[in-house]
Amino acid sequence: MVIITDSSSGIDIEEAKGLDIEIVPLVITMNGENFIQETPSQIDYFYSKLETTNNLPVTSRPSPENYLKFYDKAESIGEDVLVLTLSHGLSGTYESAMVARNMSS
Repeated sequence: MVIITDSSSGIDIEEAKGLDIEIVPLVITMNGENFIQETPSQIDYFYSKLETTNNLPVTSRPSPENYLKFYDKAESIGEDVLVLTLSHGLSGTYESAMVARNMSS
């Protein structure tokens, strides 16, 4: 089984590799600067910036294509997929994952 989650899970790229989990990155925007939280240093940088601003960050949901590449990879090796996203009430990540499922062959 292929497990897919997004970067809001708190799992960085190195941890994900060790756990055999695929990560779809969310883009976080704060004060006009975009952040992707994939590595510990990127996560640390984001939190250091968060401590020095009065503006709350906003996220952009991943595109369905970001999920689709993992779905296609899983299908090519005959594996099922388990996707763990933020709640659909909090984020569009669930919707992107579902759109990608419908795009999958």
